[in-house]
Amino acid sequence: MRLILSPAKTLDFACGHAAATAIATTPQHWKNSAEIMAELRTKSTAQLKKLLNVSDNITKLNQARNESFDAKSAATQPKEALFKQAVLSYDGPAFKGMDAATLDATAAGYLQANLRIISGLYGLVRPFDLIQPYRLCMGDKLAVQGEKNLYTYWKSNQINEALLDAKSGSASSGDNLLVNVASNEYSSVIDREMLPPHTWIDCVFLDSGRILSVYAKKARGLFCRWCALNNAQTREDLTKFDLEGYQYLPKQSSDTQLTFGRAKPPPAAAKPKAKPKAKPKANPKAAAKPAPKPTPKPKPGVKVKAEPGTAPTVAEQAPGNAASPAAKKRGAAAAKPTSTPQRQSKRHRT
Repeated sequence: MRLILSPAKTLDFACGHAAATAIATTPQHWKNSAEIMAELRTKSTAQLKKLLNVSDNITKLNQARNESFDAKSAATQPKEALFKQAVLSYDGPAFKGMDAATLDATAAGYLQANLRIISGLYGLVRPFDLIQPYRLCMGDKLAVQGEKNLYTYWKSNQINEALLDAKSGSASSGDNLLVNVASNEYSSVIDREMLPPHTWIDCVFLDSGRILSVYAKKARGLFCRWCALNNAQTREDLTKFDLEGYQYLPKQSSDTQLTFGRAKPPPAAAKPKAKPKAKPKANPKAAAKPAPKPTPKPKPGVKVKAEPGTAPTVAEQAPGNAASPAAKKRGAAAAKPTSTPQRQSKRHRT
């Protein structure tokens, strides 16, 4: 039996303990990868951006990857940022669901024997083949070695023959089952007409009766993990898949399709609440208002001028500040009320 799966665009090339202790093998089609990479290196920045349909930053990243790609030899050991096992390098939802780093040696051996990842650069990749950082989708319109695109290139390089060890047999035997958990973009490279009858089986994963992409991608990885843990070999074995609430739906399945579903996706993990920001402590010195300055008392012997028309100030009346006769006269005049003489009537005039 063969499981086929799509790769992921997101990569993680940090070589931790899992990569160091896992199986490490050489890609079977690494010479074909060198031909494709040689074509990629001829692309200018603008051409590469158009080919990959990505941003300027991702274009620059992958142009640097292409320049540093080692196409002269095949790696035999993982190396930080350069070579790492495919199933541990791809970091998309399917590979998070598979979580191959936590599988024991028996389950990892099952994946190596039965799972094939279809890659635009590497063709068929075994899970623990050592790959290099790259970005190239099967659907990217790249002409290589006279072939107009990657589909025709890989078909001409016998990808179908490499996918199946045997060419005949019935689906009940298990040996010739080809179980598709890849996307259409990648599974389309397989010429189904060349396969023996009753060989191809599509797997569909439903959430609330619909295919929800983000959950379906993870379900593909969960399915591969379940197969590895349970040593699945036959169609009947596959119908027992039950991770994270999925169940086999016989009424929605057929000879060429296995459908699994669940009532609704599991609730998303709650994000930890952010701690409330502590209020800044009040500065007692800054908060205290300065006391008003006392009004200075006039010094003895110093006159304080009063506004015209006002009474003498305290300072002028204080002992030791005796006013001059002229000042007294002005003060008296200011204090005396003024009266306007009334005009005499003509009757009293003499």
